[in-house]
Order: sequence, then structure tokens, then C-alpha cells
Amino acid sequence: MGRVDLMILGMMSEKPRHGYEIIQEARSRGIKLWSRVSDISVYKAVDRLEKGGFIEPTKGQGSKQGPRRVFRITPKGEERLSDILFEQLSSEDPLYNEYYLALEFMDLVRRDELELALERRLENLKKHRGTLSTLHESIKDLEREPLTLMVECHIDSYEREIDLIQRLITLNREKSTG
Repeated sequence: MGRVDLMILGMMSEKPRHGYEIIQEARSRGIKLWSRVSDISVYKAVDRLEKGGFIEPTKGQGSKQGPRRVFRITPKGEERLSDILFEQLSSEDPLYNEYYLALEFMDLVRRDELELALERRLENLKKHRGTLSTLHESIKDLEREPLTLMVECHIDSYEREIDLIQRLITLNREKSTG
């Protein structure tokens, strides 16, 4: 299951929805700008998630085209969503865009699991940043300006995400004690 399933299960955990509503909500939240989820993939995933028992139909809502099938997340779907969120939030993949989709629904993860996942991500980001910094030191005098600039750009990206994760960990801790 990938980013489409995460988006659908996350939105259905908020309230029952139909496929078109998920697409519209993804647009209004800006998710479609950075998650590369197509409209057709949403409809296909809804069918697959229903067949897998992760979502189930509720009463439909009327529209000009007829009643829409509205779905809600099942307990099996909630368990799968939790697993996907933990997996995505603790991802080792550097500069991983699907990770940002998981952040959209991070409040659905228990506070202790969220902190563990974010700390794992932070540790991996720092490790990758260190590897890039070592590479940068070894190439900066090689007259390879494009490569040097690309490595510097990636280091800057890591620095920004490290800052983001540290701020999210602090925010999570404040919510836990507040």
C-alpha cells in the first residue's frame, strides 16, 4: 500500500467519504500538489481497499449523477493506517515526498509511537547529512561546480527537514504534557 492508500484511509478516519470527496479534499489541502496522486488512482484504490476489508460502504448521498457510495474505515483499515503511518514517519529514505503525506495524518498516531518514528527519521536524516558533508569535503576542490552545488543543495534540504522534525518532536512533547 502506498501514498494513495494512506491518503484515503487517513481521510476516512476523519469521517466517511466517497471517492470524489477525497479528491476534492486532497485538492483543498494541497495534498495533490506534492503527492502525485491521480484521480483514477483514488477510485481504483477505493475498490481495492473495499475488497480487502479496509473500508466498507455506508448509506450513499444523492447527487446529480445518482447516489454516491460513501465508505468508512473498518477496524482492519485503522490498524493498517497505523502501520502505514509508522512506516512512513520513520522512513529512512532521504527527501521522501510520501513522508510529507504521512505528516498530514500524524495526529492519528499515538504520541509515544509518533515520537519514536520522528526520532528514527531524525537519526537517519542526520546520518545522510553526514555522508553528504563528507562527500562535499572530498569534492569541493575538484573543479566540479555542478556536482558541488547539487550536494550543497541536498545538504541544505537535510538541514531544513532536520529542523522540521526537531520542531515536530517538540510540538508532540508539548501536546503530551499539556
